[in-house]
Amino acid sequence: MPAANGVPNRIQAPAVLIYGQSGVGKSTSAIRALTPERTLWISTERGAIKPASNPDLNPWHPRRPREIVCLAQATGPNDLSVAREFNAAVEKALEMVQAGEIANLVIDTISSYATRLDHLVHEVIGIPREYGRASRAVGSAIYPRLRRIYQTVASVERPRRSANAPAIWGATLVCLAHEKEPFQAAADRHTGAPAKTIAGGPALPGKIAETVRHDFDLVLRADIRSVGMGRAERVFAHDS
Repeated sequence: MPAANGVPNRIQAPAVLIYGQSGVGKSTSAIRALTPERTLWISTERGAIKPASNPDLNPWHPRRPREIVCLAQATGPNDLSVAREFNAAVEKALEMVQAGEIANLVIDTISSYATRLDHLVHEVIGIPREYGRASRAVGSAIYPRLRRIYQTVASVERPRRSANAPAIWGATLVCLAHEKEPFQAAADRHTGAPAKTIAGGPALPGKIAETVRHDFDLVLRADIRSVGMGRAERVFAHDS
């Protein structure tokens, strides 16, 4: 619908983070929610390879999204193939967005990419974990990629279906992540007082799990719940 000044309303494509335990159906839900031909899938773990080619997961088989597989593993301190491979996939995705080839970008999962970066930083390069330096180093590699995605896709207008159609900017970004369990530290050895429980959330190193939430329009936790009579259903809870 045109705005009051005669210019169609502008709609910004959302950025969504979905996290949950392995096997809960994060990939399946993303596949079924997004138009396959208009989606690029960046797979960063073996379990996510070719998810849309599985007819049990993809009811539109053989309609499936294009896919870039990123499984590089660092073998030495100077081997930055983990970051280079992922960065190249992101740049390719942004080119496709600008060319109007895709409208959706899925990263499956951002947790696996962060895990390999974490291994590179503190196991291969040897940055110690003290004072959170290793996790900050991982964050310094992840955040520029996310910002690059946001800044680029936000400035790209998708082709309109008609002259009066609203202007849709950017590609819908869906980042999938595993879930880490809440952590209960031991009681204070002097007072016996129970320690504060550290909440779970997206499986990302250090404080990234908390700060990354602010980079998404919507954060959802995927889970399975029983609905009786031996049946279960997938549910998504808004993580505030």
